[in-house]
Amino acid sequence: NTAQFPLLWLSVFGNATGGLALLSSSKLMLTDIFAGAMPAIVTESFATGYVSSLGIGMAVGRFGWSALSDKLGRQNTYALFGLGMPIVAMAPTLC
Repeated sequence: NTAQFPLLWLSVFGNATGGLALLSSSKLMLTDIFAGAMPAIVTESFATGYVSSLGIGMAVGRFGWSALSDKLGRQNTYALFGLGMPIVAMAPTLC
């Protein structure tokens, strides 16, 4: 084991836990938040399709990032993640 292993494990565990939490509550959040504002668009079938597309996107992302990590190396891939952090942090101010 290296000194990086626990940090890597924690980041993968946190990512997986956050993804599953988002996936498990996304239909409820979508229907509670947006169904009142857009009842013609946000139906039960729309919310189900939304959850399905989230799951497919997460699966594609896992395979895509792992393939990219194999090509670029783990440290370079995490450097790309680090570049994305300011964008994610600024996301609430963009709307």
